[in-house]
Formats: sequence, structure tokens, C-alpha cells
Amino acid sequence: MIGNLIDNAIEAAMLINNSKQWIKVKINKSGNKHMIQIENTGKLDKNIHMKDLFKLGVSTKGTMGRGYGLYIVKQIVEKYNGVVNIEETDSGTVLVTLCLTEEKKQCVKSII
Repeated sequence: MIGNLIDNAIEAAMLINNSKQWIKVKINKSGNKHMIQIENTGKLDKNIHMKDLFKLGVSTKGTMGRGYGLYIVKQIVEKYNGVVNIEETDSGTVLVTLCLTEEKKQCVKSII
């Protein structure tokens, strides 16, 4: 799951045409809440609506055999009462946040 998100971040960062290609992985635990954040240089595809990124078969890469990763990530995270969020930040990066906890509502509050 995390490997897929890191692979996605690396692929997106490689599309940047300057020397500022990077990814950052942050893992934090507070009480019963586990948060994983993966951030990379790059932008989201404006042609794909945010909620559609997690649908089976949807891919920003546009090639056959793609579009399974984020769908599977979301299925696993939700199976364990977590949430996953993808956003484009004001600083021009893409941030993926996974929050796993015993209480789903706690994760939703921490992401918003």
C-alpha cells in the first residue's frame, strides 16, 4: 500500500522538468491514531475529478493496465476504519494522507 503511493510520488516527481524533484514521507503516531503522509513535487491532473482518482481503472498515466493502485489503497484503508485523502497544496505539491485509527471520525477531523 505505502509502496504503491511512494511509486506514484516518484513517477509524478520525475515529470517535473527542473532540479526540484523530491518526495517526502512522514509517519506519525499519536495515541491510537497512525498518520502517513507522502508529498511530492508535481500537480494533480485537472482532467480527473478528485473523487474519481480512487475509482477502479482511473489513472493519470493513461496507459493500459493502470488504475488499480489508488483503488486498492482506498479499499485497504477503509477496511481498517481509516481514511485516505489526496490534495494539491498551495506550495505546488501533491500530498497524500492516510489516517488509520480505531475511530474513523477522528481521522476525518484531523484531515479537514
